[in-house]
Amino acid sequence: MESIVYITFHVGNKQVTMMQVNEEKIKAEEAQQALNSIESLQRSGMQRAITPHWYSITLAIIVGVLVFVIAAALRNFYVIPILALPLIISLNYRQADASMRTLPTNKVALFVFVTIMLILISVGRILDEIYHASWAPILVGLIAGVIAYLLAAYERKNQLNKANNLGEE
Repeated sequence: MESIVYITFHVGNKQVTMMQVNEEKIKAEEAQQALNSIESLQRSGMQRAITPHWYSITLAIIVGVLVFVIAAALRNFYVIPILALPLIISLNYRQADASMRTLPTNKVALFVFVTIMLILISVGRILDEIYHASWAPILVGLIAGVIAYLLAAYERKNQLNKANNLGEE
């Protein structure tokens, strides 16, 4: 009896399909070997998708500078962190050539993050304009950078846990 086996899996953005035509039934060892191969490809793809530590630090610096520049009302310098942010994000994704799937809860987290940044900017502007506290934009920029770093480091830790737990399932 002839059997046809299709195995489909994703590696990065590419879908790989393997087809095998057998005159015999598939042996349990061959099936286990195919599953082990797929698991190995998944693990290597997840390892490539883990964001490097430099990305967390760079992202935190750019976000902190952006909040500082806006809070200090330095309009001539807005463009630097605004251009740097998508450049660093695209550089990371190009180097990794992979990304982990994001959950819908990340949209809520993004909304909360943006709200916190807007509050920090407002507090920095108010303190600077009303009380002439020139240290306020620097402080809110530092706070924003620390928050961005902690969130990026938390996300990296989750990615590492997912990659490590893949083999234990």
